[in-house]
This record gives sequence, C-alpha cells and structure tokens, in this order.
Amino acid sequence: MHTEKFTARDVALIGGSTCDITGVLLGEPHGSDSNPSRIHTSHGGVGRNIAENLARLGLKVRFVSAFGTDAFSDELIAFCEALGMDTRLSYIKEGARACTYIDLLDAKGELLLAASDMSTMEEFPLDLLANAVKRLNAHKLTVLDANLTEDALRCVAEHSESLLLGETVSITKAKRFRAILPRLYAVKANAGELAALTGRRVESERDIACACADLLAAGVKRVFVTMGRNGAFCADGGGTTRTPGFPAEVCSVTGAGDAFCAAIAYGILRDLPTEDMLLLGAAMSRITLKSPFAVSREMSESEALRVKDALAADPPTLL
Repeated sequence: MHTEKFTARDVALIGGSTCDITGVLLGEPHGSDSNPSRIHTSHGGVGRNIAENLARLGLKVRFVSAFGTDAFSDELIAFCEALGMDTRLSYIKEGARACTYIDLLDAKGELLLAASDMSTMEEFPLDLLANAVKRLNAHKLTVLDANLTEDALRCVAEHSESLLLGETVSITKAKRFRAILPRLYAVKANAGELAALTGRRVESERDIACACADLLAAGVKRVFVTMGRNGAFCADGGGTTRTPGFPAEVCSVTGAGDAFCAAIAYGILRDLPTEDMLLLGAAMSRITLKSPFAVSREMSESEALRVKDALAADPPTLL
C-alpha cells in the first residue's frame, strides 16, 4: 500500500494509540453512585490523534506506536492505514491488548476525570525503537508524545536526525522530557504541564514567560503553551507571541490540545509565521471541540485554514 518515497516535507509521529472509552454525564455528577451517561468508544491516543489530524490536513504521515493482537488493536491499525498513515514500523506485542484511555466528561463536555493504561506502549523494545527512528531520518520533523518512557525518549534523541517536537501529554508525564531538553526543537504544553516540566509554579502569564525562558536556556528552541480560554503563547529566540482565546462551541474537550500540536507541526513543516501557527492551533482546536471524537471528522486543510482566517479577521480583545 505504501510505495511512495517519504521526504523532508512529510512528518513522523512516535506516540500512543488507544481505545478511548468516553462517558458524558447527562446531569450533575453524584460521587460514589452510578451516573446516567452516554458512553461511546473511539480511536484515540495523543500521538495517534496528532497523526490523524495531520493526515486529514493532507500530509503524508509515518506513525510509530505499540499495539497488541486484540480486536481493537487490529481496528486501530486498520483505521490509521485507511487514512493513509504508514504504521509498519510500529511494535506489535503478541498476546497484549491495545492501550486504553477512559475519560469522564460533564454535561458541558468538560473533563472531570481520566485514566490511561499505556503498558503496551511502555514495553516498546528499545532496539526496535532505535531501528525505527533511524528509518525516520528522511523527515524534517518527528513528533514525540510523553507516553514514551524516559529511556525511550533518550533512545529517540540519540538516533534521530530530525527536528523533534515534544507533546507533554499530562502533568504526570511531562517531566519525562527533562531527559532530552537539549535535543528538542519545540515543546507544546498547557500551563499545568509546563509547571511539571520546569518545576516552577505557573499561575500567571509572567510565570509562563519565566518557565518558557528556563526551557529556552536548556536548549529548546521554541515553546508553545496553551492557556484554554486565555489563548496561547509562544516563546523563542525572537521573543514572545500571544494570541487571545476564542469563544467555541464545546461538545467534548478531548483531543483539542492534540489538534493544537498538529497545527504546530504543520506550521513548522510549512514555515508559517508564529502568529499564524497559533491561530491555526486555535482554529483546529475549535473544530475539534465541536466533535464528540478526539479528532473531528470535519478536519481538513481547507476547513482549518478557513477557520484560521475567520479568527484572524475578527479577534477578541487580548486580555
């Protein structure tokens, strides 16, 4: 199926792929009780979500992950391949099951609680990972998520010749990137993840700027921070760029940050100005928030650019 040669304008992803089980409460939550909800399963995983977004934007994507041999692993691989992703460098563990992510949302689509089992991903053999990374070196950019263990991240950093973009995933896992900060071209995080990565208290925009300065001093070239309704922030050698938050219709918050990271990857590959990258991130997040899935079925390059231009034409006041 995949016979074309990959080039520097294509993108590689190394990260998690999961069976997502999402429950949306129909009313106010009641602890220690069964809450009436709507529950559905879908394809997820931070790395896989970023990869799907990029595939829907029209990029050729190589996706490296870990799968089991259960039915949902087969379905995940088939779904990725149907979107045009090349998954052939992935690790398939015999007898294992797909990684799983469970999230519970309130009636407004906001996250109440989430749990993840990434054990299959965390058992990716380092020799196989090293061989996979060496075959990704034709790409200008490789995106990593923090579902990789510290040892796996070190392995990637040692063998990769690509620019590396790190997605911090969660407060618990963000600190894994400390091991390879000098090798990261860019990092994308939210405020809580930025605090965990740097060990700083992050409670204000000034705190965010100081934490970003720490990462730049450690060798990272660009730091992107999402701040929810307060917009997004980027710090690099040229200074800082800030965009406001945009009102959005919310069906589910799941995957919005992954869409933003995909916009950064697209922007790096297309050499977009920083403000355009942040606006594209806001646009792709906005499209995702309206969807019950972690990646919107409406996502496409033309739609993402249309929404970006609409946001740029009518920005809210920057607070």
